[in-house]
Amino acid sequence: MKKSTRTFLLLVISLLGWSAPSLAQDNNMLAKIAYETAEEALAAGKVTESFRELNKVDSLLKKITPKSMYLRVQLFHLATQQDPGNAENAIKICNEYLGLAKSFTLPEDKVMEVTKLRIRLEKQKAEWDHQNNEEERAVARVKSVLDSIYSLCHYKVGMSGEEVLKANPEFAKQMKTKTEGYETWHTHYNGTIGYTGPTAVSVQKGGKVSLYTYRYKTVDSKDEFDMAYEFANKWKPLLESVFPQEAFVSSSHDNVKINMLLGQVYHYITFELGEFKKAKTMDVSIGSQLVE
Repeated sequence: MKKSTRTFLLLVISLLGWSAPSLAQDNNMLAKIAYETAEEALAAGKVTESFRELNKVDSLLKKITPKSMYLRVQLFHLATQQDPGNAENAIKICNEYLGLAKSFTLPEDKVMEVTKLRIRLEKQKAEWDHQNNEEERAVARVKSVLDSIYSLCHYKVGMSGEEVLKANPEFAKQMKTKTEGYETWHTHYNGTIGYTGPTAVSVQKGGKVSLYTYRYKTVDSKDEFDMAYEFANKWKPLLESVFPQEAFVSSSHDNVKINMLLGQVYHYITFELGEFKKAKTMDVSIGSQLVE
């Protein structure tokens, strides 16, 4: 029994002795294949695939080598060219490569190349951060004006027809209702001077408002000239100074149309001098929808 057990143990030890070098050799070969695949993917501009294959290399070798780290530098440089937002990670990878000099002898030409690249990336990141800050401020201005307009018109993104009618009882009393296909129209084209409130509300089959027109600031003291002057000298310049130029569908002496995506909401707004029964008003038509 003892002899049989000893023979079995010797067999296991023998097998282990042969399998360990074989396993290491297999890993080295697989790592080499993964590295070549990563190089090919990088040359083809496939950042995600190259990154995945490089991770395989490190996992198979159970260590990071200067060779794989240098390819990572190239990979993140390409990623930054495709999206400047990757600059911070690219700088980090450059520093990690240069940090390997403590444990490895790195080629001087590659150290120089990576150092120069890091300097360029740092400059690029500073420019990117500045641009982002400017864009964030611009978005904040647009959002502030949109919020003011919606507040003025008693409108909220995603409002239901039921909520509009509840918020505007006078409109609900006098409106006319007509259903056309998948939409129901509630209208109240009141031409009386002094009327402020909704004039048209389109409600989709699901209950959400798709178009909302609000008559703005009609008072007895305002005549057509006064309204036109206010539009030309207050609203139109304000909108043109806040909204990006590409958002304007049209901008004329009596009509401004804006279409734009802000965050997850698509806004389309029309400002025009009132035409309904020459009411001497300005009408604001609002449509908005959440983008999935």
